[in-house]
Amino acid sequence: MIKLYLKQAWTMIKQHRLFTGIYVVGTGLSIALVMTLFIIFYVKFAPIYPEYNRNRMLTVTKMKSYPKDNDKSWNCSAVSYDVVKMLQDLPHLEAIGATASNYRENYVEVPDNNEPISVTPLYTDAGFWKIFTFRFLHGKPFTQADIDAKHREVVLPVSVARKLFATDDVVGRRFNMDAQEYRVCGVVEDVSAATPSSVGDMWLPITLNSWVTSDTTGKLVGSVGIYMTAPDAEDKEALKEEVREVFRKLNLASDKYMNDLMGQPDDYWASTFRFDSCSAPDLASELRMYLYMLLALLFIPAMNLSGMMSSRMDERLSELGVRKTYGATNMRLI
Repeated sequence: MIKLYLKQAWTMIKQHRLFTGIYVVGTGLSIALVMTLFIIFYVKFAPIYPEYNRNRMLTVTKMKSYPKDNDKSWNCSAVSYDVVKMLQDLPHLEAIGATASNYRENYVEVPDNNEPISVTPLYTDAGFWKIFTFRFLHGKPFTQADIDAKHREVVLPVSVARKLFATDDVVGRRFNMDAQEYRVCGVVEDVSAATPSSVGDMWLPITLNSWVTSDTTGKLVGSVGIYMTAPDAEDKEALKEEVREVFRKLNLASDKYMNDLMGQPDDYWASTFRFDSCSAPDLASELRMYLYMLLALLFIPAMNLSGMMSSRMDERLSELGVRKTYGATNMRLI
């Protein structure tokens, strides 16, 4: 029976080659786009290397500060590194870390090469290595003592280690970057650009970043992004409330400035929609847009398939009539 169905299908395909091609290509393209959309969101939201803790991670990456007597004169930016010290003793906090980017190009001198290479380092603290689970091939990360002392220790991805020294195990080796000498303390597996919170051409102590400074005026805007993990995913809501309570008390005690979290801390997935430094994202609107996109992509193959089935049924009405005449049931015809 199956062979008969296959023969009938092949005959119909040969009878209507153009329409069959349109149906197949349209349906296949739509399904491919749907799968691409799912892959993109999987990479953005699912636990992947080195961000395996996304399901229990919270972020505070933006801050708005304004005078208490003038809420129209606000300042929006990333977060002050001082916030890490404010939050590090919360009951439901497992680990807290910060990252900071550089706002200029860095150039590394390569041995036996007159042309320095441009790199994009990521500046981190000791808590960063507890939140993001890097696979160390050689050595280990720099410590809090290195960060406090501003030691020029660096962790390299294996591809950059090979580019600089033509080998993997380069712990203890030194190189010059922007006329400063750095020592390699660890080598990790390469990180994909699909994980923007943790990717870098190299990782340096956060205190080496000249943009990371303390503000004594009471404003908590700065240049870092803060990442926290709760012991379990169920503890995230409790941790959110604890962070908000810290800022509520801080704002009540402050004489000059209000520091607005704008709805943070965010779940990791929600933080990927936070593009504006001065306002919280409209998650309902963002998700609705992607839902409409998904429905549109699914509607196209649905129309293709229904059109194909309708045309096939029209061609086989006489056959269905004959079968019905000879006693075929509705279920049998279906």
